[in-house]
Amino acid sequence: MHYITITGKDFDEALKKGQTQFGGDLRIHSRRDVISKGGFFGLKKKNFVELTCYLAPTGETEELETEIDDEITAEVSEKTHRQKLLDHASVILKQNGFSAKFSDATLNLLEPLVDYDESQLPKINEFELMLVDKIVALVNIDYESQLNPPSVFVLIGPSSMGKSSIASKIGALYTVQEDPNFFRKVEFIELDTAFKESSTSLKETADKFDLPYSRATSKTDLSILLSQMPTEGALTIVDVAGFSAKDEKKFEQVREILRITDLEKTKFVLVLSATTKSEDLKAMVKKYSAFPLSLVVITNVDETESIGSILSACYENNLSLLFFSDGKRIPEDMHKASAAGMLGLLKSLNLDFNSLWANQFGSYTPNSEQ
Repeated sequence: MHYITITGKDFDEALKKGQTQFGGDLRIHSRRDVISKGGFFGLKKKNFVELTCYLAPTGETEELETEIDDEITAEVSEKTHRQKLLDHASVILKQNGFSAKFSDATLNLLEPLVDYDESQLPKINEFELMLVDKIVALVNIDYESQLNPPSVFVLIGPSSMGKSSIASKIGALYTVQEDPNFFRKVEFIELDTAFKESSTSLKETADKFDLPYSRATSKTDLSILLSQMPTEGALTIVDVAGFSAKDEKKFEQVREILRITDLEKTKFVLVLSATTKSEDLKAMVKKYSAFPLSLVVITNVDETESIGSILSACYENNLSLLFFSDGKRIPEDMHKASAAGMLGLLKSLNLDFNSLWANQFGSYTPNSEQ
């Protein structure tokens, strides 16, 4: 038997092509739905249908018409409900600022979950639960570093990201813990190759909480200070003074100084503002990936409509979330990154995930681990 392949943007178009070319003797053997990526920012999917057909003896037209009617009915029903769900997900991802790569990965995880007959497809609220589950699944949160921080956190990032404020909040957060399992003896080191006589916000926090504070301006300074830090139950926070990523000389100077850190005991934390434009964010992450980055702290989450671009950057660069910050209070406005925290920052959803989380798991507090 000779088989013929016919394609169209949907079942109707493919069928019409076949009937026009081969008439009433056309028979459908099988159908394949093909999905290709495209559209604005890659968030849309282009679907087309591929029909494998053959030509049957004349006289079976009535049987063919019945088969075609059934196929068209099934196609319209499936397309309307299934595609509506996937289009809804695409809109939510776009409005939350997620990248094309992140959106494609999310939609690829969702598609098998809606590959059913119409009667089995989820309601819109159920589908949104599936959507946020896949978003959360793609973003790693380093709970281990929250509960059991390394000996050293090195905070780096561009100027005006609020690194000193973040260093202060992290230090104070571990200092005020009453549970001995979470309490840490905190020491601050401010690394700035340009020595300053004036007091800094980090020094003021150290004085307020009675914490050790030192300054380093060279590789030798930092080496001596790190060698003197306590070992058991201690956390040293190195705040690297901000500088322009375009300042290649300064950039290489700081890289050379930080080569002395023991990577088994140290984690490099990139501090980024949630208000940063998507393209600027990509450039920053690419530039600072010259350091052994593993963690991200997101600041100013109270000043933006969405954090999709930063979550996308974390996913695409294999970086884990550590903390969110949404204000100036120390340490009250520093919150451990969590699934609940992420859900509360998503918009354009029919469900109120803050209320949903509270109803299912009790009142959400910023420092919850889950």
